[in-house]
Amino acid sequence: DQLVVTGSPRYDIIYHADRIYSREKFCTGNNIPLNHQIILWTTQSHGMTDEENIRQLNLVFGACDGIPDITLVIKQHPGERKKHYRLIQSYRRRHSCNSLILPKDSDTFEALYASNLVITFHSTTGREAVAFKKPLIVLDPQDWGGYCREDVGILVSSIQEAKQVISRLLRDDKELAVNREKYISRYFFAIDGKSTERVAQVIEKVLSEKKLKSSIFEKIRM
Repeated sequence: DQLVVTGSPRYDIIYHADRIYSREKFCTGNNIPLNHQIILWTTQSHGMTDEENIRQLNLVFGACDGIPDITLVIKQHPGERKKHYRLIQSYRRRHSCNSLILPKDSDTFEALYASNLVITFHSTTGREAVAFKKPLIVLDPQDWGGYCREDVGILVSSIQEAKQVISRLLRDDKELAVNREKYISRYFFAIDGKSTERVAQVIEKVLSEKKLKSSIFEKIRM
């Protein structure tokens, strides 16, 4: 009786995303061809060794090089340092796929909204990608985020596998889409734009009950 499930007000914006964001505006502002499909990669370089970072860079850039009409958009974790930025830039120069690095302070939700597919290690952006109903590629072989276990993400471990899975999901992601509503219900309660309203209702109810109790106690003392 002491627990009320409201959902997180932070995610109300997802429900209203169509009125807030514009894919065309995102593409124009970042010089992305409008006919390109966008692959968003949310990196976590700061928590990995150089060897792990290089392995992931080889895998992602190697796969994207072989897929036509895509743009790889990279959103770095705020904790990443300049050396991580320089490493990513070195791969951008050496590979042929169209790519860009977003500013660290850019709106992640805008990038998620505009994307056609999301790649992550085990970041919570993977969970948000599912809420935005985007297909998800997972690079973490341990699946610490649980995305593969929940059947809302697919693990890839080689360039060829990544290329095949990304190409398949860009054409049709129904193998993941079928599990999204169950996942959203379990981890978000609901993406209906009403979580803030539910929180406010709970607060109003608690304050009202507290006021009523105070009034009763005051009458008893009298």
